[in-house]
Amino acid sequence: MNKFIYCLDEDLKNKLIKQGFKLLKEDDKGATFVFSDKIKFDFNNVSKNKFMFTNRLTF
Repeated sequence: MNKFIYCLDEDLKNKLIKQGFKLLKEDDKGATFVFSDKIKFDFNNVSKNKFMFTNRLTF
C-alpha cells in the first residue's frame, strides 16, 4: 500500500522535490507526494505542522 505526504510548506515542498519525491498534485492547499522509504530524508527535523503522512489519497 502506498503512503503519501501532504506538504503545507513551500520550502519543504522544494526540498522534497530536490530529494526525489514524486509530486502528484499541487494546489492552493499544498502539495501531495508519494512517500518512498528508498529516499533518505529526515522528517524528524521538520515541524509537524508543515506536513502529514497518510495512507489515503484525497483530491
